[in-house]
Amino acid sequence: MQLACTRNIRKLAVGQVVYTALCYEHGGMLDDGTAFRLGPNNFRWIGGDEYDGKWLREIAEKRGLKVWVKSSTDQLHNIAVQGPNSREILKQVVWTPPGQPSLAELAWFHFAIARIGDWNGPAVVVSRTGYTGELGYEIFCHPKDALTVWDAVWEAGKPHGLAPLGLEALDMLRIEAGLIFFGYEFSDQTDPFEAGIGFTVALKGNEEFVGRDALLKRKESPQRVLVGLELAGGETAGHGDCVHQGARPSRRGDQRHEEPAAEEEHRALPHGCRLQRPRHRSRDRQARWPPETDPRQGRALPVLRSREDAGARLGRSAGLTRRQSSAFSSYRGDCAIDADTVVDWLARSCGRRETA
Repeated sequence: MQLACTRNIRKLAVGQVVYTALCYEHGGMLDDGTAFRLGPNNFRWIGGDEYDGKWLREIAEKRGLKVWVKSSTDQLHNIAVQGPNSREILKQVVWTPPGQPSLAELAWFHFAIARIGDWNGPAVVVSRTGYTGELGYEIFCHPKDALTVWDAVWEAGKPHGLAPLGLEALDMLRIEAGLIFFGYEFSDQTDPFEAGIGFTVALKGNEEFVGRDALLKRKESPQRVLVGLELAGGETAGHGDCVHQGARPSRRGDQRHEEPAAEEEHRALPHGCRLQRPRHRSRDRQARWPPETDPRQGRALPVLRSREDAGARLGRSAGLTRRQSSAFSSYRGDCAIDADTVVDWLARSCGRRETA
């Protein structure tokens, strides 16, 4: 564990938990997670990647270490009880023997061997950890006891307004708390300093861990910095969405142009034509260029540009060729675009009359 983790695991006492990172030789992060010291030579690693166990075995094999790495994922269930009332709820159902700290005495990032109900109840491990940034605890139990543990916690939590927490709600909480997640805030090309968890790297306390030499160099010149952004409006942001500073200006000026009403936008097109709207790759979210949300539509609409750009866009949407769209832009000049512009120009230049 001293070789694999960026923390100084030797300082970890039995009954203590530490948050740490696992790094490759080049300093990029394999994963982040928590290490439980169950005994002098017994640890439990809880991470987010199934490859973690294989990677630990590879390190042991390369160094010729005599260790046993076993996957316990299918032998453990976890219930996280998080929030200001979590201690009061669990005090009613968690029993600890005299040699273990009580739930009220359990310190942050420590765990206790306990049972549910009394000394004859299901055996559990209770840790004061979580992924929400709130006061909270995690209960680890055998799968055969999972329903019993859940029911006991649920009944104790009813008077306190306990509610189930889904993954989307959990994601919101961990983002607000500044907690990172693989594939979102970090990847195998991101080091702990760039991911905002440089405090997990014991460059002085642990001189053995994999990737230390690379991190010494990367610490001096980070390539990126993790920051949090607070959204002022009611829109939702998804992973991969673009972030723009301020409003995107038009091609001929810095002013931002108001979006035309949906009726005017489609009335400007010949009969049977519709303006193609850009859409998010997976959901009806904001358009890729500066959007103004139409409250009647409940979706993002493109902002039509002024002068040549807007004319060409409307022309192409009306089924004109590139040359016709360019001619239409020149015909419009610097005048404002009204509802009958495209129809009028088509009638003059193409020798036909369309009705809107």
